[in-house]
Amino acid sequence: MNISLEEAIGLLEGWRKAGTEVRLHVSTQKGSREVRAVITSLTGTKVGIVADTEILTLDLKGGEFNGDRRSSPITNQGPYLVCEFRNDDRWSFRAPQAPSSVQKERRRID
Repeated sequence: MNISLEEAIGLLEGWRKAGTEVRLHVSTQKGSREVRAVITSLTGTKVGIVADTEILTLDLKGGEFNGDRRSSPITNQGPYLVCEFRNDDRWSFRAPQAPSSVQKERRRID
């Protein structure tokens, strides 16, 4: 679902505040890679990220965004954010699926 810059920042801010570890897939002209990452800061449109042992900075300015803060009820996919830029760079964030709020009934069998 297409979202605004403000909504993208809101997703990232929620993950930052919660200390959520996300899967980050970065695809640039230099290549692509997937790492585990944590959002460490948000200042304006600049996002501080610790990915494994590396510190990255992403500037959201000029990006187009696709995302959803809800987990998919059909798949095991969690909230996500995709940031695409005119130079063909693409940063994809995927958070873990939220635990189901519906508890399955347990029955004791003797």
